Amino acid sequence: MNSDHEVILFDTAVRWLSKGNVVGRVLELNNDIKQFLEIEGKHEFMSNFIDETWIQRVAYLSDILDQLNKLNLKLQEENQTSYEKKKPVVIIYSIWEL
Repeated sequence: MNSDHEVILFDTAVRWLSKGNVVGRVLELNNDIKQFLEIEGKHEFMSNFIDETWIQRVAYLSDILDQLNKLNLKLQEENQTSYEKKKPVVIIYSIWEL
């Protein structure tokens, strides 16, 4: 495997802001993960990485988590009024209404 990443953790606690990054990384490493799971004989997990519908759902989840991460960081900025903090929430909500 020609990957920049050398270790795959099967189970680990992750902070909220990192979850979107982890899901995005799973998509980025899709082929490497498939190859790793095949080598390890984890065929029950490998089937997910072959299923296009599953991959699309994970990509959608990654996009949602990315937007939530951006919103969370925006709300943590200092020196903001309540109105300024409300604006990004309204924008995200209006996007999700579509």
